[in-house]
Amino acid sequence: SDVRLWKEHHPQGKDAANNGTVYLEFFYDGCSSELQGHQEEFTKAFEDMIDTQLQERRVVEFRKKLTARRRTGRGGAASASGDLDTAFGGDDGVTDQDWREYLKKPVPASEFSVRSFREAGCMLLFLVCQTSLSLSASEVLGQIAFQEHFPIDGKPQEPSKSDKPLPRWVYTMAACTAGMTTITLFAWWQVVRQVALVGGEGAAFAASVA
Repeated sequence: SDVRLWKEHHPQGKDAANNGTVYLEFFYDGCSSELQGHQEEFTKAFEDMIDTQLQERRVVEFRKKLTARRRTGRGGAASASGDLDTAFGGDDGVTDQDWREYLKKPVPASEFSVRSFREAGCMLLFLVCQTSLSLSASEVLGQIAFQEHFPIDGKPQEPSKSDKPLPRWVYTMAACTAGMTTITLFAWWQVVRQVALVGGEGAAFAASVA
């Protein structure tokens, strides 16, 4: 899957924010015919998934802020470690002013909506889900999916590290590549060996004739 800006609404060279709304295209394996009779179900499930991701992100952010607040209250300038350092860029904690500003910050509305579907690709077909959502919600999604490009509160995040195992086809491809490389090297060795033998026999024949 992939996600891109909807170019019809965001021409190249112009600001991505269009009246506070961002238009995105989500690419999935498949074709539009697979949605026949189930388009409303897919749309509802897709919208619920996005809203769930945004809600979970807010809960995680609140818990991290609250943890930093409690550590600051107990230990003054007590330093946080592990995930807390990663979340806040190594800050020691949350000050009273930061905490008040965070509590006053309104929960942004996602305004997420599925606008249409289309197909893309030539040899491989992709189902493209064309959507729109608020600028604040798109920023949160960017922080979830592309940590290295979307800072939190102006502080860069650490790139995410996947702990999922590699798919099986990777091992199959590696084994095939290793096998083909071995066969190629063996074939070249045989060619060089034959050339060397033929050259040696030719030199010996020439010497015997002379």
